[in-house]
Amino acid sequence: MPVVKKEVEILDIKSNAQFFLFDKGKLEQVHRTVKKVSGEDFTMYIFMRKSSLIEDKIDSEGNIKAQILKRIDTSYIYYVIRKDGLTGKVYGKRNKRSANGEAFNLEDMLKTEGLNVEAFESYSSHLKKPIQVIKDHDGRLIKKYLVDRVTPEYPDSLYQMFDKRLTNVNFTFSKTVDELAQNKLVKITTVSNPTQVSLKGKIFNVPRRETNLEIAIGTFPIDSIWHYRNKLIKERE
Repeated sequence: MPVVKKEVEILDIKSNAQFFLFDKGKLEQVHRTVKKVSGEDFTMYIFMRKSSLIEDKIDSEGNIKAQILKRIDTSYIYYVIRKDGLTGKVYGKRNKRSANGEAFNLEDMLKTEGLNVEAFESYSSHLKKPIQVIKDHDGRLIKKYLVDRVTPEYPDSLYQMFDKRLTNVNFTFSKTVDELAQNKLVKITTVSNPTQVSLKGKIFNVPRRETNLEIAIGTFPIDSIWHYRNKLIKERE
């Protein structure tokens, strides 16, 4: 009997962070989008992996003259669990065991990937009253805070964006913040101001850095979602 493809909720969990590389003396920017899919009887986290094939152009003396990007390969890893389950199967890893899936623990995976609620809660644990509250052109509420810098790694300021339109989505950065605000926290931005850092006898002028965490409604090919959902459900029946 064919499985009816019921409606699912697809969320993009986006992160964008800037790091100062002291060995290179410059900023590095890292982007990532994780898709969380919520269905009637399953939950799925989809991670995208990219790999590049670069060809070196060598001159007559054997030196690299140029590097040419020949191909970018994109693959996906699917973590699938039954609704409210604590363990599941991961599919898409490039090894011999991956075809039938490998067992994984949900809590361990979320911690490893920085998606556990405790990691997000830490962004809001040292905040006092906002110094500014505004609404943007879409009616989303934005609060700006100054941060008590417990350690040098803490940012100087933090912004929270709220959007009531996403109140019922199956994800939260902070239950505490959502409940206190009677709203949905959908974006966290931290800003670290320019500073000087002394390291191993050298003075580094570290520029302004910014990190963003955001949730938004996403999309993904529904056939791929149901293919891996069905693999898990049929294996557990």
